[in-house]
Amino acid sequence: VGDLVDVKETDRGSWVEASILNIYKDPQYLQEETPNNDGRVYCVRRLIVDEIVDCFVSLGEIRPRARIVLQFEDLHVGDTVMVNYNEEDPKARGHWYDLTVQHLDIVKKKKVVSGTLHFTRDSYLNNITITFSDEIMRIEENKLREEM
Repeated sequence: VGDLVDVKETDRGSWVEASILNIYKDPQYLQEETPNNDGRVYCVRRLIVDEIVDCFVSLGEIRPRARIVLQFEDLHVGDTVMVNYNEEDPKARGHWYDLTVQHLDIVKKKKVVSGTLHFTRDSYLNNITITFSDEIMRIEENKLREEM
C-alpha cells in the first residue's frame, strides 16, 4: 500500500501512473495462482491528465513504476520496453505502451527504434517507429518488498 505503480488501462492498452490504495484477497482468484494472479485485487488511484480514478486491478495489470530511462546503446533487438506513442499522430506525444524492439539503427545521426507495439495480449501494431527514442523506459518487474 502506498507504492507508486504503472497500471494497464484495459480500454486503450496503455500504461498510466497510479498508487496502491489497498490490497484485498480475492476468493475468486485464490484457486489458481499464476505469474499474473497472486490471489489479490489491488485498489489503485490512477492519475490520468486532470482526472483521478480509483479502480480495482489484478497483478497482471500492475507493475512498479518505470523510472529508468534507457540509453540507445543499452537497447537490444528482442527487448520489451515502455515507449510513448500516439496512434493518431505518431510524431506527437501520446500514451505509454510496451514495445518489443525489432530494429535499431542510426540514420544521419538520428537514433531509430522500431518494433511491435503491444496494446493487449492479442492486439498489437508491427513496424512502429518511435519518435521519442530518448524517452524509452525500462519495464520494472514485480518483486516482493524484501527484494526491492
